[in-house]
Amino acid sequence: MSTEAQFLLRYGLQNFVRFSESGTGCHFAIDGTESRKMINHAACLITEMYGADSSIRIV
Repeated sequence: MSTEAQFLLRYGLQNFVRFSESGTGCHFAIDGTESRKMINHAACLITEMYGADSSIRIV
């Protein structure tokens, strides 16, 4: 299991956050139907863990 998959599982984000990786870095897509509080929480965790190397989109 990848580090990113473990991260999503550890913080309970696996049901509404998807991860992909490319040459330009880590990309996370957050399900926009989730509550605003959970979207903000997920974005905060991702930013703290991956910093400027990640991009976050709400879809």
